[in-house]
Amino acid sequence: MAIGSIDELNACIGVVIAALKLRSAQAYKRVDTLKQIQQHLFGIGASLALTEGHAPGVAEIQWMEQEIDRFETQLPELKNFILPGGCRGAAELHRTRTVCRRTERDLLHLQAQEKVESGVTIYLNRLSDLLFMMARDVNKQRGVEEEYWTTE
Repeated sequence: MAIGSIDELNACIGVVIAALKLRSAQAYKRVDTLKQIQQHLFGIGASLALTEGHAPGVAEIQWMEQEIDRFETQLPELKNFILPGGCRGAAELHRTRTVCRRTERDLLHLQAQEKVESGVTIYLNRLSDLLFMMARDVNKQRGVEEEYWTTE
């Protein structure tokens, strides 16, 4: 189940890349970041299948943290919860974030039964945060205002 979830997450990122490129190849400069994530996810899937894959280590997790920090410094501080959505690319990033969170849960279940590199779950946890930041960034670049959750 976990390998299938990793594969689904990787495919969702492919959909995000396609959605972001609809406007133009230059419309979103972070497509390279998403392609790098796809490489990492393929390595995770291979490592779970017990082949010569590459589970994320300290370097990949540090790279992820740097990417998150880069976005965070360019976005307005959040003081409320926001509703997932906005433009097509941002909405796809939000959906992909939820697939990432489910994948993380699947890996935690697998980890309870067999050995899984600890870097894998850390990587996926941070990836969901990065996808959230990217969704906010895409909306900002496209001039789409975030909608806040209200209790009314």
